[in-house]
Amino acid sequence: MMGATVLVVDDEPSMQRLFRAIMHECGYAVTCVGTTREAEAALAAQRYVGMLLDYQLPGEDGVAFVTRAAPLMPLPPTLIVTGHDPWPLQQRALPSCVQAILAKPVDMQAIFALAEKHFDRSRSTHGPTDAQRSGSENMRAAAGPR
Repeated sequence: MMGATVLVVDDEPSMQRLFRAIMHECGYAVTCVGTTREAEAALAAQRYVGMLLDYQLPGEDGVAFVTRAAPLMPLPPTLIVTGHDPWPLQQRALPSCVQAILAKPVDMQAIFALAEKHFDRSRSTHGPTDAQRSGSENMRAAAGPR
């Protein structure tokens, strides 16, 4: 039985399936969403031990999302995956939740190793913390009307 849950944020169903399979292989349950708005809602509803986040997403890129969200709510350790050269992203000031930026095609062994290193299996995944609930409310207020 899987307990600790990882959030996968990718708009490509094939990548969601791949990341779900990788995380299941590591022993994690997985929630998949396709946009940063859906990620925001998922993070408000549940605690995650980690997040696999695509860089190129509709509406808002992954780095912009974690940069906007990090001051407003606790984010789990995050691995960003990009189809672009990761070097420019690695040179940016990133929130502390970002543990690594990986290039596609993904190296499954690297994801296994990084998940083992950064995703805390002991962290409860039953409901949001008070800080997450209030942080999500702050994010919605900061984002303005939808």
